[in-house]
Amino acid sequence: MEKQFNLLSIVGGFLIAYFLVHIKMNEYYGGIFWGSWHGVFAPYNWILHWFDSGRIIKATTYNSWYNFTWWCGIISSIAASVGVIIDSISSFFND
Repeated sequence: MEKQFNLLSIVGGFLIAYFLVHIKMNEYYGGIFWGSWHGVFAPYNWILHWFDSGRIIKATTYNSWYNFTWWCGIISSIAASVGVIIDSISSFFND
């Protein structure tokens, strides 16, 4: 069950990033919500950017709160992803 949850969380992150996190070029994004929303899904958008060059990872025009919360979001997302990967590897070898 644990392996399915890890896989579902990764697939779910890509689905949310693909369908709900569309950062528009040259549009101003300001505030805490947009920064954290874009930051949490930045690693997923970065991988999706390999296949679609029109997908950007961070807004081009933003304010300082956006920048601060974007960094908080991306750090928490990477930390959670590393935790999921480590947990997946350890459960693979412990079975």
